[in-house]
Amino acid sequence: MDTIQRKTERKIARLRESKALCEKQLQQLPKGKLLVTEKKGRPYYSLFLDRHSYYLRTEDARIQLLQDRHLVEETLQGVTRQLTLLEKGSREIVPFDPNELLRSFPPAYQHPSTEIFRAIGFVDARTWATQPYNRNTRHPESLRVRTKQGLMVRSRIESSICEIYEDAGIPFRYEETLKLPNGVELNPDYHPLIPGVLLPKRHEHCGMMDDPGYVEREFLWKRDQYLRAGLIPGRDVLFTFDGPGGQVDLPQLRKEILDWIDFCRHE
Repeated sequence: MDTIQRKTERKIARLRESKALCEKQLQQLPKGKLLVTEKKGRPYYSLFLDRHSYYLRTEDARIQLLQDRHLVEETLQGVTRQLTLLEKGSREIVPFDPNELLRSFPPAYQHPSTEIFRAIGFVDARTWATQPYNRNTRHPESLRVRTKQGLMVRSRIESSICEIYEDAGIPFRYEETLKLPNGVELNPDYHPLIPGVLLPKRHEHCGMMDDPGYVEREFLWKRDQYLRAGLIPGRDVLFTFDGPGGQVDLPQLRKEILDWIDFCRHE
């Protein structure tokens, strides 16, 4: 079981690594400030450097590189602030994630590349969920419900859970094949990408809890696999359940999921 000290040490090591990666990228990326104006729906970029202004053609590679530089600069500031707080002994900090910075960026910097996220040790949440991944291929005939986003799932309640994550702005992968720390492979119903959370989190929704065979074959077996791998229900894995007769209290389910996301971000 992790102690608070071990968790803090891991966070510090992770932030130091990110800081070093950011500093390395800043040595390679060009300097300058971008400004964008829009005319008839088309963006026009200008570069400000050494008190001079230059018009940039849309295909100029410096536009992308300067957008990337801005993300790295802002990420470095955030990482440095968190690192300082942790090294001083503070434990009450929200995990840092550069994806959350994008909303506050000026228009000229709204489109950093996916590659720059990877280069500084983060995941680009804009593209993560739609990138190819290993997914459960068993029983494709039971994928009968289409979500509002076009994803095929196995039940209406699973579709509702997809909407809960979508509404919360949390990307997720459905039935992704994930390897547990002990090497066992499972396909959790949902693998949400929670901002600032380093290790994968898993969400299993258990229906048919009135069926003893399902309870034994699915729920208890999966729970035991997670426990044997050192993953704790309620922390590393969220289990949610259908009620009697397959009924689900959706507002309560939404609260349970959002509370768990908040817990994961602050643990």
